[in-house]
This record gives sequence, structure tokens and C-alpha cells, in this order.
Amino acid sequence: MKPPGMMMTLATVIWWLTLVAWMAAIVAPAATAMSAFTNLIAMEVTTDQIEPFFGDDTEGAGRFIAGYVTHPVFQMSARVQLGCAVIGVALLALRRGAPVGRPKSFARRSATTTMLLSTAALSWYLFGILPSVESSLESWRAAVLEGDRDAATAAYAAFDPAHRSAERGMSLIVGAVLLTIVTSGVGSTPPRKVSR
Repeated sequence: MKPPGMMMTLATVIWWLTLVAWMAAIVAPAATAMSAFTNLIAMEVTTDQIEPFFGDDTEGAGRFIAGYVTHPVFQMSARVQLGCAVIGVALLALRRGAPVGRPKSFARRSATTTMLLSTAALSWYLFGILPSVESSLESWRAAVLEGDRDAATAAYAAFDPAHRSAERGMSLIVGAVLLTIVTSGVGSTPPRKVSR
């Protein structure tokens, strides 16, 4: 059986790897989207499938294609974030709080609270917002490919507010994860020795 100190060290390492992976999963799709939507629109890309719908609207066609390119990245990001949240909550349960700082320190309690807040925000995003985003996006894409302008307009009217809600939800997740990183960093900082 491993000694308690080694178990705590292992839990702390896993905790930090989880936080790094979670933040990377947030940043990666955002960076991909910025690149895709900027460059593909500037390149005026289009395809034979959507040209009848968009016509001379190269910006609209570029946005449509950029969405197709980035969508799998966002889906993978959601899966990775869910995995990180599960690991984070498991560590909270196993270590009776965040594995940083002294047992009853303010930093440890803060890191525990912010991890729970991060998980709650992610749950709201995944199960409260994302399903409507996915369904309305799929409806809009199908209507565009079929050349049905009325159906595309109706689907986009549903997608746009859902997408804005998703952006707000992701902003909340970013803030909560960043707070978890900050409070964990404070808890991981060894106390200064008072010189006499």
C-alpha cells in the first residue's frame, strides 16, 4: 500500500493535469474557430452543394464551411471537458476536497468550491444548452443543402439564440476553471518561513 504522502502527491499531479487538459480543451476549439472563420471567409471558399443556396454570398458560404470544419473539434472538446469534470469530482470525493493546500485551508476550500462550480456550469452547458444548439444546427445545415430557404431561415432563427447561450455558458465555464487554477495555485504555494 502506498504511503499517504505519495497518494496525496499523485492526486495533486492528476489534479493539475486535469485542469491543464480542461483549459486546453476550451482553448483549442476557440483557436480553431478563429482561424477557420477568418481564413475560409477571406478565401471565399464554396462547394457545389451549397453554391445554389448562397450564390454570390461568399461570406455566408465561408461561414457555413467553417462551421463544418470546426464542429468536430467542439464536439471533442465537450467530451474531454466532461472527462475532466468527472476526474475532478472523483478527486474531490477521494481526497475529501481539492488535493492542494492544507486540509482546512481557505485555498483548498476555494479550489473545491470552484471545481464544483466548473462542473455545474459544464453540466448546464452540456445538458441544458448544447442539445438545442446541435438540433437547430443540424436542421439549418439540412435546409441549406436542400436549398429550402424558408426552412433554413426558421432553423437559423432557432440556432442563433441557442448559439449565443452556448457562448455565455462557455464563458462561465472558462471563468470557473480559471478560478480553480488560481485557487489551486495559491493552495499549492508553500507557506513562507518567517526568519528571526
